[in-house]
Amino acid sequence: MIASRISVFQWNTLITAPKFLIDRMLIAEEFLLLALDDETGKISYSGASSFPFGVVSGLLLDLMFRGRIILKDQRVRIVDKSSMNDPLLDDVLKRIGSQNRQLRLCSWIVQLSLTFRNIYSKGLLSRLTDQGILGREERTRLKIFHSMRHPLVQQTTKDKLLGRLQGIILDKQDAEAHDLALLCLVKECGLISSLFIREYRIVTESRIKELASSNKLEGSIKEYINETSEALSRLLFRPPFKIQREYSPKLFEKRLN
Repeated sequence: MIASRISVFQWNTLITAPKFLIDRMLIAEEFLLLALDDETGKISYSGASSFPFGVVSGLLLDLMFRGRIILKDQRVRIVDKSSMNDPLLDDVLKRIGSQNRQLRLCSWIVQLSLTFRNIYSKGLLSRLTDQGILGREERTRLKIFHSMRHPLVQQTTKDKLLGRLQGIILDKQDAEAHDLALLCLVKECGLISSLFIREYRIVTESRIKELASSNKLEGSIKEYINETSEALSRLLFRPPFKIQREYSPKLFEKRLN
């Protein structure tokens, strides 16, 4: 069972595949909600180190699902530069378009994570706070150390999200592309231990692997999800200094020649 204040939800209807993006939060937004501790407004300990990579990977998947970028020969390519009427996604797409070379997915995950503060604070946190899903609390320690916390305010939003994932994992309901992408980010970024109680963690991991290898998803969507999972796996199991050495922007040109 998912470790949260919810019961098992029974979902009798699913959004049809062509509409899986309608009335849904971004994958990056939902990943943020799952990683955030409801009460403290801080990222859970198990996912803290991988959180920036998880968020930017979610944004790249959001762009892929909206037909703006594709993966070809393991490199990210823009196929549609039109606006999505979403400032955050439009900004990420613009950054990708400003690069002269077509970079590998790992390189883009690292490069976008270098500007994570703006993406996270000015992008995701601001919009979720403006929507009333998260709050904003300024705290002071020893009268000189200031920090900002964003505790969960709209509990029903996260409960519905957890309920949907619980139905996919425990009740073996069909997973849409959006859900599978989110679950793969949860797995690769180490959030299973903070979301699921101990006796369901192995089941959860097995179910995610089963879904990722199934043939129910359209080919390119499945490829995007699996390629992103593999990229995260390569990055998160490498020492930071090796990641910087191999994927630092200063070395992009040399690496691609």
